[in-house]
Amino acid sequence: MEILQQFIIALVVAVIVVVILSRLKIPSVIGFLFTGIIIGPHILNLVHSGHEIEVLAEVGVMLLMFTIGLEFSIKRILSMRHEVLVLGGLQIVFTISAVFVLMKFFLEFNLQESILAAFVISMSSTAIVLKSLQDKGKLQTPYGRIMTGILLFQDICVVPLIILTPLIGKLNEIDPTEILLKIGISFAFIIIIFYLSKFLLPKFFDLVCSLRINELFMILVLTLCFGLAILTNYLGFSLALGSFIAGMILAESDFIYQIEADIKPLKNVFLSIFFISVGMLLNVPFVLNNTSDVAIAAVSILLVKTMIIAGIAKTFKTPLNMSLLIGLGISQIGEFSFMLLNIARPLNFINDNYYQIFLSSSIISMMATPVFLNVGNFFLNKSEFKQNVDTIIDLQKHVLIAGFGVNGQNLSKIFKSLNIPYKIVEINPITVKKFKKEGEDIVFGDITKRENLLHLGIEKAQMMVIAISDWEATLKSVSIARKLNADLKIIVRTEFVAQIEPLYKAGANVVISQEFEASLEIAAYVLKTFGIAGPIVRLKSEQLRKRHYGFFSGNTFGAQSKIAELAAISHINEAYSVIGDSKLIGINIGIIKINLQKEDAKIIGVVRGESIYINPPDDFIIQLMDMILLFGKQNKIDEAVEILDNF
Repeated sequence: MEILQQFIIALVVAVIVVVILSRLKIPSVIGFLFTGIIIGPHILNLVHSGHEIEVLAEVGVMLLMFTIGLEFSIKRILSMRHEVLVLGGLQIVFTISAVFVLMKFFLEFNLQESILAAFVISMSSTAIVLKSLQDKGKLQTPYGRIMTGILLFQDICVVPLIILTPLIGKLNEIDPTEILLKIGISFAFIIIIFYLSKFLLPKFFDLVCSLRINELFMILVLTLCFGLAILTNYLGFSLALGSFIAGMILAESDFIYQIEADIKPLKNVFLSIFFISVGMLLNVPFVLNNTSDVAIAAVSILLVKTMIIAGIAKTFKTPLNMSLLIGLGISQIGEFSFMLLNIARPLNFINDNYYQIFLSSSIISMMATPVFLNVGNFFLNKSEFKQNVDTIIDLQKHVLIAGFGVNGQNLSKIFKSLNIPYKIVEINPITVKKFKKEGEDIVFGDITKRENLLHLGIEKAQMMVIAISDWEATLKSVSIARKLNADLKIIVRTEFVAQIEPLYKAGANVVISQEFEASLEIAAYVLKTFGIAGPIVRLKSEQLRKRHYGFFSGNTFGAQSKIAELAAISHINEAYSVIGDSKLIGINIGIIKINLQKEDAKIIGVVRGESIYINPPDDFIIQLMDMILLFGKQNKIDEAVEILDNF
């Protein structure tokens, strides 16, 4: 009963603290750390059952490792291989090496303490950083992808670090080959379990799903998560390792999305308890009595990691402002560092003073993350730190494409086929290098810098298409571009509804909303299914776009936009394009008219290049890229189009 009471006390205090800190825009993870500090034995001493809370925290860690395993798919690694394998790998290697050298040879710590410090400091907080990026819509920005890639590689490295940490205290008793052998055995074990499960697990999950009992499905997932954790623990590995293997197994299954949806609420609850338990470990009197030591340790960790990570990013041609933001953003010590400290503590190769300094500086570094991210954003917006465009573009009436993701690449193909001059500017150096080799007219630079837009010929450009994922950069570049060229047509892609009106106010001519465009496409298909003419549907969609999608937010536009009235128009025009290997090429239009007679759809003209042939004679021969103009009722037009498709 006592544990239940203390658990409720922890939750009540957590709610109060997190609500207060959320008003200050401080991440909830830091609120849970504060909760632990407040209710812990060194402040209010409201919770005494530390062991029971640690058990719940261990469940949170297992669920965290399980969800990380769910994300550890080969496809995801390959899609971000530069960010994950190159930048993430170098971050781990350089951080561990640098910290070890500093601790062992400059600060004269012993071998075991130096290695443990290197392991602990190399980890950053996935939970805090990704939550902050997600809340601000920055996950898909170039720097967001790099930070995510580095954190993902760190999460992968947790597995070997968990295996190696218990061996640190036995360095005098074992040789390196034994360590390598143990790591090899563990990964062999993972591979064997992984491939066995691909044959066995689908059958179990198919059976459970066929019963349509939701509770049973959840029980099976948790059984696999905790069951494999216990199995690995019996084999001499950590509980967290088994949970990671379980997640990795299910990442390749057909049930991945259902599992993520079911497990996420549980993970969040137990992970919150984990951070509360970490806060309870902080010895506040120790921090007050050793303020200088703890402060020096925390500042040193943050500075060393910032320099290493920012240096790696800059080496790979990431702009200086982004490199500084990346370094500052993931300079803290992460949640898995506490796991490594807790694994090492009972093995007696670190003393309590050493443990408390690292624990205290780790918690302080995590709490400093929002401040460091704000400092990083300050550097991000400083003009002198932004990437310059070195070349000066001498084009007129060209289109400037800002951002060369999927949308930018598709646009370039269209412009190229139509001989429309265009120039691409991209902030990701990997993308620039790749497409330069393929012959694209692409430059490396930051569009939020006025001088860069001038170098890109913004004053003589006819249009600018912005297809980047950074909302703040988009808004700023629209405002600058509009001031530099009042006649410029600016088209912007945006993700969220709240961003539409600010972009129009900044000077955009057209804002394409990803959310609403999907709704329009679905609505267009539904309307055509109910017999409403295609051109009427397109007209309605255009009305909604011109009114900034206000219809969807409750702003209706009166009788003029009622679909029912528009749909009363019985006859419409349709243009049929003759493309590809169409059988119509080389056919006399008279033969086509005969085939369409019974459908009551008339051919009223043909568009060829810049010429329009009204009521062409029967001996008129259809050529590639002609557009045949049809007239009739919607249902007859649809049938006529089907005949032309199958001619």
